[in-house]
Amino acid sequence: MNSQKVMQSVDEQVYAANTTCHEVKDITKTTTVENNNEQQQELNQYSLYSKCKINSGYGIVGICVFKHKTSQKEAVAVFGGNCLEILDKTVENENNEQKPNFKDVPIRVHDACITSEVFHSLKCDCRHQLELALKYVSTEGGMVVYLHQEGRGIGLGDKIRAYELQETQGLNTVEANRVLGLPDDSREYFAVRDILNFFNISSIQLITNNPRKVTCLEKLGITVSKTIPCLVIPESEQMAKYMDTKRHLMDHSIPEDFATFQTE
Repeated sequence: MNSQKVMQSVDEQVYAANTTCHEVKDITKTTTVENNNEQQQELNQYSLYSKCKINSGYGIVGICVFKHKTSQKEAVAVFGGNCLEILDKTVENENNEQKPNFKDVPIRVHDACITSEVFHSLKCDCRHQLELALKYVSTEGGMVVYLHQEGRGIGLGDKIRAYELQETQGLNTVEANRVLGLPDDSREYFAVRDILNFFNISSIQLITNNPRKVTCLEKLGITVSKTIPCLVIPESEQMAKYMDTKRHLMDHSIPEDFATFQTE
Protein backbone atom coordinates (compact mmCIF):
# COMPACT_ATOMS: atom_id res chain seq x y z
CA MET A 1 0.00 0.00 0.00
CA ASN A 2 1.31 3.46 -0.92
CA SER A 3 1.65 5.32 2.38
CA GLN A 4 1.70 8.71 0.63
CA LYS A 5 -1.69 8.04 -0.98
CA VAL A 6 -3.07 6.91 2.35
CA MET A 7 -1.81 10.04 4.05
CA GLN A 8 -3.35 12.22 1.33
CA SER A 9 -6.72 10.52 1.66
CA VAL A 10 -6.93 10.72 5.45
CA ASP A 11 -7.94 14.38 5.48
CA GLU A 12 -10.77 13.70 3.00
CA GLN A 13 -12.16 10.61 4.68
CA VAL A 14 -14.57 10.44 7.58
CA TYR A 15 -14.26 7.41 9.81
CA ALA A 16 -17.42 5.32 10.10
CA ALA A 17 -17.75 1.80 11.53
CA ASN A 18 -20.27 -0.46 13.19
CA THR A 19 -20.67 -4.10 14.16
CA THR A 20 -22.07 -5.19 10.82
CA CYS A 21 -20.08 -3.14 8.34
CA HIS A 22 -17.05 -0.91 7.97
CA GLU A 23 -17.97 2.17 5.99
CA VAL A 24 -15.52 4.76 4.69
CA LYS A 25 -16.91 7.93 3.14
CA ASP A 26 -15.05 10.38 0.93
CA ILE A 27 -16.18 13.31 -1.17
CA THR A 28 -17.06 11.17 -4.21
CA LYS A 29 -18.38 7.83 -3.01
CA THR A 30 -19.38 5.63 -0.12
CA THR A 31 -18.08 2.07 0.13
CA THR A 32 -19.56 -0.46 2.52
CA VAL A 33 -18.03 -3.86 3.18
CA GLU A 34 -20.46 -6.31 4.77
CA ASN A 35 -19.37 -9.08 7.08
CA ASN A 36 -21.78 -11.96 6.45
CA ASN A 37 -20.53 -13.96 9.43
CA GLU A 38 -21.56 -11.13 11.74
CA GLN A 39 -24.96 -10.85 10.08
CA GLN A 40 -25.61 -14.55 10.70
CA GLN A 41 -24.56 -14.72 14.35
CA GLU A 42 -27.37 -16.36 16.28
CA LEU A 43 -28.44 -15.56 19.82
CA ASN A 44 -26.87 -17.09 22.92
CA GLN A 45 -23.46 -17.91 21.47
CA TYR A 46 -22.03 -16.77 24.80
CA SER A 47 -23.10 -18.51 28.02
CA LEU A 48 -22.24 -18.03 31.68
CA TYR A 49 -19.11 -20.03 32.61
CA SER A 50 -18.22 -18.80 36.10
CA LYS A 51 -19.12 -16.13 38.65
CA CYS A 52 -18.11 -14.78 42.05
CA LYS A 53 -18.07 -11.66 44.21
CA ILE A 54 -14.80 -10.05 45.24
CA ASN A 55 -13.71 -7.14 47.38
CA SER A 56 -12.04 -4.54 45.15
CA GLY A 57 -10.79 -0.99 45.30
CA TYR A 58 -14.27 -0.05 44.10
CA GLY A 59 -16.06 -2.04 46.80
CA ILE A 60 -17.75 -5.41 46.40
CA VAL A 61 -18.18 -6.30 42.74
CA GLY A 62 -19.70 -9.32 41.04
CA ILE A 63 -17.64 -10.84 38.23
CA CYS A 64 -19.19 -13.10 35.61
CA VAL A 65 -17.22 -14.77 32.83
CA PHE A 66 -19.06 -15.73 29.65
CA LYS A 67 -17.59 -18.06 27.01
CA HIS A 68 -18.39 -18.45 23.34
CA LYS A 69 -19.64 -21.97 22.72
CA THR A 70 -17.30 -22.71 19.81
CA SER A 71 -14.35 -20.32 19.95
CA GLN A 72 -14.12 -20.29 23.77
CA LYS A 73 -13.55 -16.54 23.53
CA GLU A 74 -14.27 -14.90 26.88
CA ALA A 75 -16.19 -11.78 27.86
CA VAL A 76 -16.50 -10.38 31.37
CA ALA A 77 -19.42 -8.67 33.11
CA VAL A 78 -18.67 -6.71 36.28
CA PHE A 79 -21.59 -5.63 38.47
CA GLY A 80 -21.35 -2.91 41.10
CA GLY A 81 -23.49 -1.01 43.59
CA ASN A 82 -27.18 -1.80 43.84
CA CYS A 83 -27.01 -3.65 40.51
CA LEU A 84 -25.41 -6.58 42.31
CA GLU A 85 -29.02 -7.63 42.83
CA ILE A 86 -29.27 -8.30 39.09
CA LEU A 87 -26.63 -10.99 39.50
CA ASP A 88 -28.25 -12.39 42.65
CA LYS A 89 -31.81 -12.47 41.32
CA THR A 90 -30.81 -13.87 37.94
CA VAL A 91 -28.83 -16.69 39.52
CA GLU A 92 -31.68 -17.44 41.93
CA ASN A 93 -34.13 -17.68 39.02
CA GLU A 94 -31.75 -19.15 36.45
CA ASN A 95 -33.88 -22.25 35.88
CA ASN A 96 -37.19 -20.41 35.92
CA GLU A 97 -38.89 -19.51 32.67
CA GLN A 98 -39.67 -16.01 33.90
CA LYS A 99 -36.59 -14.20 35.11
CA PRO A 100 -36.99 -10.72 36.61
CA ASN A 101 -36.69 -7.95 34.02
CA PHE A 102 -34.32 -5.01 34.45
CA LYS A 103 -34.53 -1.69 32.58
CA ASP A 104 -32.27 1.31 32.01
CA VAL A 105 -29.22 -0.31 33.59
CA PRO A 106 -26.07 1.87 33.33
CA ILE A 107 -23.54 -0.11 31.30
CA ARG A 108 -20.05 0.57 30.05
CA VAL A 109 -18.96 -1.59 27.09
CA HIS A 110 -15.17 -1.47 27.36
CA ASP A 111 -12.56 -3.02 25.08
CA ALA A 112 -9.25 -4.20 26.50
CA CYS A 113 -6.21 -1.95 26.28
CA ILE A 114 -3.23 -3.69 27.88
CA THR A 115 -0.82 -0.86 27.08
CA SER A 116 -2.90 1.60 29.08
CA GLU A 117 -4.56 -0.58 31.71
CA VAL A 118 -1.52 -2.73 32.62
CA PHE A 119 1.54 -0.76 31.50
CA HIS A 120 0.00 2.70 32.14
CA SER A 121 0.79 4.12 28.72
CA LEU A 122 -0.25 7.74 28.40
CA LYS A 123 -0.95 7.47 24.66
CA CYS A 124 -4.70 6.96 25.19
CA ASP A 125 -7.48 7.51 27.74
CA CYS A 126 -8.65 3.87 27.94
CA ARG A 127 -7.50 3.12 31.50
CA HIS A 128 -8.92 6.40 32.75
CA GLN A 129 -12.29 5.67 31.14
CA LEU A 130 -12.35 2.17 32.62
CA GLU A 131 -11.56 3.49 36.08
CA LEU A 132 -14.19 6.21 35.77
CA ALA A 133 -16.79 3.65 34.68
CA LEU A 134 -15.95 1.26 37.53
CA LYS A 135 -16.27 4.09 40.04
CA TYR A 136 -19.61 5.07 38.54
CA VAL A 137 -21.17 1.60 38.56
CA SER A 138 -19.87 0.97 42.08
CA THR A 139 -21.55 4.09 43.46
CA GLU A 140 -24.55 4.55 41.18
CA GLY A 141 -25.10 0.91 40.25
CA GLY A 142 -24.45 -0.66 36.88
CA MET A 143 -22.27 -3.03 34.92
CA VAL A 144 -19.04 -2.95 32.94
CA VAL A 145 -18.80 -5.42 30.06
CA TYR A 146 -15.11 -6.01 29.37
CA LEU A 147 -14.21 -7.40 25.94
CA HIS A 148 -10.87 -8.71 24.69
CA GLN A 149 -10.70 -6.58 21.55
CA GLU A 150 -7.29 -4.94 21.78
CA GLY A 151 -6.58 -2.01 19.49
CA ARG A 152 -10.20 -1.62 18.30
CA GLY A 153 -10.07 -5.27 17.27
CA ILE A 154 -6.73 -5.51 15.42
CA GLY A 155 -4.90 -7.26 18.27
CA LEU A 156 -1.90 -6.30 20.37
CA GLY A 157 0.77 -7.15 17.80
CA ASP A 158 -0.69 -4.93 15.08
CA LYS A 159 -1.53 -2.25 17.62
CA ILE A 160 2.18 -2.04 18.53
CA ARG A 161 3.05 -1.87 14.81
CA ALA A 162 0.67 1.09 14.55
CA TYR A 163 2.21 2.64 17.67
CA GLU A 164 5.63 2.49 16.02
CA LEU A 165 4.35 4.49 13.06
CA GLN A 166 2.73 6.99 15.40
CA GLU A 167 6.03 7.44 17.25
CA THR A 168 8.36 7.51 14.23
CA GLN A 169 6.19 9.25 11.61
CA GLY A 170 3.86 11.37 13.72
CA LEU A 171 0.70 9.65 12.48
CA ASN A 172 -2.51 9.54 14.47
CA THR A 173 -4.26 6.26 15.35
CA VAL A 174 -6.47 6.21 12.23
CA GLU A 175 -3.65 7.16 9.84
CA ALA A 176 -1.32 4.50 11.24
CA ASN A 177 -3.92 1.74 10.87
CA ARG A 178 -4.59 2.72 7.26
CA VAL A 179 -0.90 2.84 6.33
CA LEU A 180 -0.65 -0.75 7.60
CA GLY A 181 -3.76 -1.77 5.66
CA LEU A 182 -5.67 -2.37 8.89
CA PRO A 183 -9.32 -1.46 9.54
CA ASP A 184 -10.21 1.63 11.54
CA ASP A 185 -12.37 -0.55 13.75
CA SER A 186 -13.15 -4.28 13.58
CA ARG A 187 -14.87 -4.74 16.94
CA GLU A 188 -18.11 -6.70 17.33
CA TYR A 189 -20.53 -6.77 20.23
CA PHE A 190 -22.44 -10.04 20.09
CA ALA A 191 -21.18 -10.89 23.57
CA VAL A 192 -22.91 -7.77 24.90
CA ARG A 193 -26.20 -8.81 23.35
CA ASP A 194 -25.95 -12.31 24.83
CA ILE A 195 -24.96 -11.05 28.29
CA LEU A 196 -27.88 -8.62 28.41
CA ASN A 197 -30.18 -11.38 27.21
CA PHE A 198 -28.95 -13.75 29.94
CA PHE A 199 -29.64 -11.19 32.67
CA ASN A 200 -32.94 -10.17 31.04
CA ILE A 201 -31.85 -6.53 30.77
CA SER A 202 -34.28 -4.98 28.31
CA SER A 203 -32.77 -1.48 28.07
CA ILE A 204 -29.52 0.22 29.03
CA GLN A 205 -28.00 3.61 29.72
CA LEU A 206 -24.75 3.39 27.79
CA ILE A 207 -21.66 4.96 29.37
CA THR A 208 -19.87 6.23 26.27
CA ASN A 209 -18.74 9.23 24.24
CA ASN A 210 -19.04 7.24 21.01
CA PRO A 211 -22.33 7.64 19.07
CA ARG A 212 -21.39 4.79 16.76
CA LYS A 213 -21.21 2.37 19.67
CA VAL A 214 -24.85 3.24 20.30
CA THR A 215 -25.59 2.43 16.65
CA CYS A 216 -23.64 -0.84 16.90
CA LEU A 217 -25.68 -2.04 19.86
CA GLU A 218 -29.00 -0.87 18.46
CA LYS A 219 -28.32 -2.85 15.26
CA LEU A 220 -28.12 -5.92 17.50
CA GLY A 221 -31.56 -5.19 18.92
CA ILE A 222 -30.36 -3.57 22.16
CA THR A 223 -32.43 -0.64 23.43
CA VAL A 224 -30.24 2.30 24.49
CA SER A 225 -32.51 4.63 26.47
CA LYS A 226 -29.81 7.28 27.03
CA THR A 227 -26.07 7.83 27.08
CA ILE A 228 -23.88 8.84 30.00
CA PRO A 229 -20.66 10.75 29.14
CA CYS A 230 -17.33 9.18 30.09
CA LEU A 231 -15.03 12.20 29.96
CA VAL A 232 -11.52 12.28 31.40
CA ILE A 233 -8.85 14.97 31.57
CA PRO A 234 -5.84 14.10 29.37
CA GLU A 235 -2.61 13.56 31.31
CA SER A 236 -0.24 14.01 28.38
CA GLU A 237 0.02 15.69 24.98
CA GLN A 238 -0.18 12.24 23.33
CA MET A 239 -3.40 11.45 25.17
CA ALA A 240 -4.86 14.81 24.19
CA LYS A 241 -3.94 14.15 20.54
CA TYR A 242 -5.60 10.73 20.68
CA MET A 243 -8.77 12.20 22.18
CA ASP A 244 -8.75 14.97 19.56
CA THR A 245 -8.45 12.33 16.82
CA LYS A 246 -11.44 10.48 18.26
CA ARG A 247 -13.35 13.76 18.34
CA HIS A 248 -12.61 14.74 14.74
CA LEU A 249 -12.23 11.44 12.84
CA MET A 250 -14.46 9.13 14.88
CA ASP A 251 -17.19 11.60 15.85
CA HIS A 252 -16.81 11.04 19.61
CA SER A 253 -18.72 13.50 21.77
CA ILE A 254 -15.68 15.05 23.47
CA PRO A 255 -15.70 18.80 24.15
CA GLU A 256 -12.70 20.63 22.74
CA ASP A 257 -11.38 21.63 26.16
CA PHE A 258 -11.29 17.95 27.19
CA ALA A 259 -9.10 17.14 24.19
CA THR A 260 -6.47 19.70 25.16
CA PHE A 261 -3.49 19.01 27.42
CA GLN A 262 -3.24 21.64 30.13
CA THR A 263 0.22 22.24 31.59
CA GLU A 264 0.68 23.63 35.07
